[in-house]
Amino acid sequence: MSRSSKEQEITEMVETLVTVDTSFENLSNKLKLSKDVRNKAWDYWQIVEQVTADLKEISKSDLLACCIYQAVIDTRMPYGPTDPQLQCGYIGQPEITITDLLMSSEKTVTSLFQSMNVLRDVISISEAVKYHLTQLERKFCIVSGIFHTFERDMKELSVPDFKERKTLCWVLFLLTKGALLTDDLLVDAFFLLICCVEYIIRSTPGFQLNPPLDNMKITSMENADIQEVTMLQKLSEIFGLSFEEVLTVQVNRTEAYFGSLPHIDGELNVS
Repeated sequence: MSRSSKEQEITEMVETLVTVDTSFENLSNKLKLSKDVRNKAWDYWQIVEQVTADLKEISKSDLLACCIYQAVIDTRMPYGPTDPQLQCGYIGQPEITITDLLMSSEKTVTSLFQSMNVLRDVISISEAVKYHLTQLERKFCIVSGIFHTFERDMKELSVPDFKERKTLCWVLFLLTKGALLTDDLLVDAFFLLICCVEYIIRSTPGFQLNPPLDNMKITSMENADIQEVTMLQKLSEIFGLSFEEVLTVQVNRTEAYFGSLPHIDGELNVS
């Protein structure tokens, strides 16, 4: 290689290093983004930098998260929501999850929604991103609504010592929802939640529960087969759901799934 060529290569490398944004690089490295996603995210970031005057209400870190979010979705769905692979359910898993992005960027899902809703009015957003964002907002509304009901009712049904098991209920619900729920229908999600709560309560000491579940739990130790159905029936009543439909979900779907999860000494272990 001639001296002039080598000098030109060094100059180009220096220019590249100068143009790279440190915050962008740090977040990309933290997420271990592939070259394709990183390059697409960088393209988005360069576009965003040109219109920052119209995005003063959004922090730089929020904008970076939005750029990476768009890059992940566009890379996964290059042909948009009409991609035949997506319609057939054959589309691959994303390189990183939304949870990965939010945790690494120290953002919340609501801040992502707020930033994207402002950003979409300023720059061009792909159809794939629009589609995914709509689906994500829908899922968030469903899960947040269920969580509010879960928190309210479990506070009345259990004592403070039940806190760890309540967390276990919610983790089990999220796992079950991800594994078994294909359509984000609110009532179906509630059916799964009741089955999860009932499953955790089976191994919960009666003193951690408030009436009427505490006495029911004590009785269940004497006659488990009958009492488990009664417990499920009572929970269905408390949450305002059809016991017959919840029971069908339990028998046909959740029992086998719960049994497939790791257990230690008979206790669910999903930590």
